[in-house]
Amino acid sequence: MMGTLVLPPFVAAAIVEHAKRRRNSAGYLVGSRSGNQITVTDYIPCTHESTSDVRTRAYVEELKERVSLKKCYTPSITLVGWYAAATPEPGKERAFDLWCQAPGASFSKIRSHNQAVMLLGRMPTATDLSIRWEAYITSNMNDGDSLQCERMQQLTVSIEAETPSMNVLLAEMISKTLYNGNLPYPTNRITNLDRVAMEAESREAEFGRKDNSRNDAEQRPLEAALLNVQNKLHQAISHARAILVAGNKNKTERQNESVAVVENYEAILAEKNQQSSRDDFITENYKDALMIKYTAALLRRHVMEIERHGRQELKEKTQHGHGHGQNNTSSPRGPRKLGAFR
Repeated sequence: MMGTLVLPPFVAAAIVEHAKRRRNSAGYLVGSRSGNQITVTDYIPCTHESTSDVRTRAYVEELKERVSLKKCYTPSITLVGWYAAATPEPGKERAFDLWCQAPGASFSKIRSHNQAVMLLGRMPTATDLSIRWEAYITSNMNDGDSLQCERMQQLTVSIEAETPSMNVLLAEMISKTLYNGNLPYPTNRITNLDRVAMEAESREAEFGRKDNSRNDAEQRPLEAALLNVQNKLHQAISHARAILVAGNKNKTERQNESVAVVENYEAILAEKNQQSSRDDFITENYKDALMIKYTAALLRRHVMEIERHGRQELKEKTQHGHGHGQNNTSSPRGPRKLGAFR
């Protein structure tokens, strides 16, 4: 079974940005391993110029200093491997591979194999404008004269955030960026909210302006479209559950798809039940920001109302020439002006 390397978006972006500035970048990966999945949580940049640099005393001391600095903020970090990102020059693939494998010397032992993760980022070229990620489990050994780095197993690179809400936000940003703001290519039928919005927009255009004679569903096309998707989802889950209860051994491909829907739905419910009552960090901060904005709008509205009443009262006092039995002209400073609050 192929393992997975989970790479956070900010780490991937930092590696790419570093490689764009220097034409190449290298460093070490901080993370943890659980079963067949290796999760990267941070990175330590430490770029080498040549393959021999990683074995010099200056390089080793600088790496120790950077690791110690990182441990000041996160004491329990673990180096799980290294990364290397660059653009391979034509005809120099072998030199590129040796340069990428060089940081494995930090994980090698004398005449003993030691495993670590190697993450490769192939930067865009004139013929290929995409960034290609590759990850391997490597076995590293130092025989005294040279480093032996053997690729044992290839890993699937998955760029994911730590929270589902961040993944949704990143997917939205990527789709809008790649498709220049147009509707992206349809994704999963359950999670494709663009499809729901497009249906609602078409219904709104079909109905035209809102009329009092319409029913609630016609007056709220967005809500109606969402309810329609929700009802279809519940019907699919109910149908799939019925198949599971029947226990038919000769399942068709469509029935197997329904079973997968139920299993995914049950997994989502289990994950949701394990979460705390408080919303995730991003959603909570978004709500807080909306509340602050709403409160500021209310405050400004009340202040403007107070200013309006103050100016009206001052105008009336000036016109009548007195207020509460006293002449305003008797004041040496004249009527007091209200300062505007902005």
